[in-house]
Amino acid sequence: MKAVGVLCPNYLDCFSNYGEISWCIKLYTMSKKPKPIEAYSVLSNFGLTEAPLTWTRYAAFLVLEGFILAGVKDYLSKAPDEADYLLVLISLLGIFITMLWHLLNMLGWLNQNEFYYYAAKVKMKEFRLPTNKYKYPQNGLSLSATIKPNSEIYYVAQAVPYLLILVYTTTLAYGLNCYDLNGWCFYGCVAGLMAVIVVGVYWLEQCLLKRRVRKLQEEIKNTD
Repeated sequence: MKAVGVLCPNYLDCFSNYGEISWCIKLYTMSKKPKPIEAYSVLSNFGLTEAPLTWTRYAAFLVLEGFILAGVKDYLSKAPDEADYLLVLISLLGIFITMLWHLLNMLGWLNQNEFYYYAAKVKMKEFRLPTNKYKYPQNGLSLSATIKPNSEIYYVAQAVPYLLILVYTTTLAYGLNCYDLNGWCFYGCVAGLMAVIVVGVYWLEQCLLKRRVRKLQEEIKNTD
């Protein structure tokens, strides 16, 4: 059990949430401390496991969003000049699901970065490893900046949920009879709703990130 604790402090989570069970069992039964390369390998594998999970969720949400958008299109084609609570509810449902998708994407990348952070803590000879940028505090970054998702593919992937939120915000404004407003008033209504939603998503992301950072800081304090 000590061997598993060295690799992953929350080893029970490893057993329940990730597919590298054979590695955990092997390390669990080891009588000696695992070699650094073994520790680095298992933690990197945990991080790599997050990638297919993230993209599987991504594809599933794309399919779900397609059904919602088809419902919005069907409703607008039948009642283009009417606005009622049904369209508002569909739009709110779309916004909620898209926000959930956005947050799950963020958490998937955050989980991956956390495992790479643990991998970077394994004491090995200095090599130019991809996880070196997660070596805190040697990387010169704060703990929050170390594990925070911050790659080009992350921002591109997250652009899709934001575009869908814009679509649902427009249909929400339509359902609230904002289409009666003239010119820039309608666009101002859409922009205001969009700003509220984006700020809400950003606030939730920061809360989740701070919670994860507090957990890691407690682990660092307990191991010092």
